[in-house]
Amino acid sequence: LGLLPDSIAQKFGAIQSKEQPKEETCCGGGRSKKSRSKTSKATTAVEHPQTVQVIESVEDWDTLFGEDKEENLVIVKFTAEWCKPCKAISPVYHKLATNFNATFVEVDVDEMDEIAASMNVAMMPTFLILKGTKKQDLVATVRGANEQNLTSVIEQHVPARRA
Repeated sequence: LGLLPDSIAQKFGAIQSKEQPKEETCCGGGRSKKSRSKTSKATTAVEHPQTVQVIESVEDWDTLFGEDKEENLVIVKFTAEWCKPCKAISPVYHKLATNFNATFVEVDVDEMDEIAASMNVAMMPTFLILKGTKKQDLVATVRGANEQNLTSVIEQHVPARRA
């Protein structure tokens, strides 16, 4: 459920492993930071330029919110390098970022565990829609890599970009 067919995955460069079960839509738990590849951020930036901001520090996270951001709308994808469903839904998330009028960001839970803990993220991928001046202004949550569910929730809460 929610994973991309091979033909679409290949088009977006997110080829799924044949060993991955189709019903795997989320990952729980985690791996140590030592097992992660250090090339993930550079690869993301090259594949999806300027559509999704990668949060690399608590300061980056904090700049998304504040008194001057009353109408602020932030869509957060909590992910991990080792999470196959996170990788499978990534092209969908980046496509949504080009179609909807909000700030789309990505948080690696292994790199930014303090942020993930503060938002009570326990599985990946988890998507949060936040609105307003505080991180606690939660509008909606989507857990798992279900394309239809993610798209539906974003369509419900986020205005489309105008051409």
